[in-house]
This record gives sequence, C-alpha cells and structure tokens, in this order.
Amino acid sequence: MAVPTHFKFVVRGHFIGSPETWSFSTKYSRNVTAGPDITTDDVDETACTSAVTALIANSHISSAVAVDDWRMYQMGTNNRLEDPTGPLLHLFPFETVKGTGTIRFPPQVSLVITSVAVNRGPAKKGRFYLPGPADAVNSDGRYTDAQAATYRTLASTFTKAISDAINYPLGESSEGLNISEGPPGSTTGTKQTIEHYECGRALDTLRNRRKSLLEEWNVGGHIDW
Repeated sequence: MAVPTHFKFVVRGHFIGSPETWSFSTKYSRNVTAGPDITTDDVDETACTSAVTALIANSHISSAVAVDDWRMYQMGTNNRLEDPTGPLLHLFPFETVKGTGTIRFPPQVSLVITSVAVNRGPAKKGRFYLPGPADAVNSDGRYTDAQAATYRTLASTFTKAISDAINYPLGESSEGLNISEGPPGSTTGTKQTIEHYECGRALDTLRNRRKSLLEEWNVGGHIDW
C-alpha cells in the first residue's frame, strides 16, 4: 500500500554478554514544497551519530545496552527503500557507545515512547521502544511521573536532533512523523507531524521479545512422595 515519502531512521544494537539484539525506528519528512524530495545526501552523518550517542550513553540506559549502527532509509511512496545504493549507514566501533546505568532488568524489558499527532484517525499515534531502562521502579512497580518525564525528554531531544540533522532548503525543516497506510482504500496513505511524546510509566517488552537467549531450565531431582 502507498504511503507519503519519508525518511526512516533505524538504530540497532545488542545486549552485552547476551545473544539478544534490539532495534527501533523513527520517521521524518523529506518532501520539499517547491522542489524534489531531499535525499540521504542531505543528512548530516556526524549530527545523527551524536544524537544516537546522547540517547544511549547515559546513566538512564543499562550498561548492557550497546549500539551497533544506525541507518537512514530513503523511503518512497511504495513504503520501500527508494535509493538503490542502500541506506546511509554508520557503524559504531564494537561496544564503545553504550549505556552507563545499572543493569536491573532482563534484556527484553523496555520503555514505550508514544508519538502523538493532533488529528484523529490514521497516523494519530506511533511508538518506539527504548531498550534497557536503568532506573529503579517505584514501590508500585512503575516509574514515577518525574522518571517517565526524564525518558520522554531523552526521546524528544533525540528525535529533534535527528530532524535538525536533515538539511532542508532555507525556510523549511524536517519534522518527526507518524506514517500510516490508511485509511482503508487510500491511494496515498497518511502522514501527521508529531505534536508531542508520551512515555509509559509501566515497563514493557521489546516488540520482538526474547528470541535468542536460551531458557536453560534448572531441573530439580526426583521427589519421593
């Protein structure tokens, strides 16, 4: 199905000492009012790398979380990669960019960041998953509102920095987007500019959940009833 053209920014990594991996993506505008859409040639690689580093390399993210790479995909109206040469790719040296916080939870635990637009209907909301939250939960098993605000700020600062790294012509700028193939029957899909972010106070799990870490059951001996 068709969607508006956009950039898809993907961050990928792994959990140190574990076979588990993680990834998340955010989306940004690339259309120009009076000209052709901008391309990955207009993306500041250094600025994107700094944004990813600031998001992960801090005490609120577990020290088990390491970044492997980021990729900027130039997406066409068919919701597929438009550039035949592939995405703009930045590789990080092995386990050099990582969280500095306490390892508190299993690797599948994450925080959900919800992106909210103004209008009801398609592309009203989107989400991505922050891996490895490192702050301790409150007595009710959730983060406090202040703790959630800290993670929300990390997320919004990160996405604003990525949008700023997309170099538009003078007078225009890239925006964080929610993208949808709807409404049903649409020939163009829908995009909405993100108005604000929300952070859930309850811990969640990465979308792909645990898939590589072995269960390795501890088996007890025979019970003589």
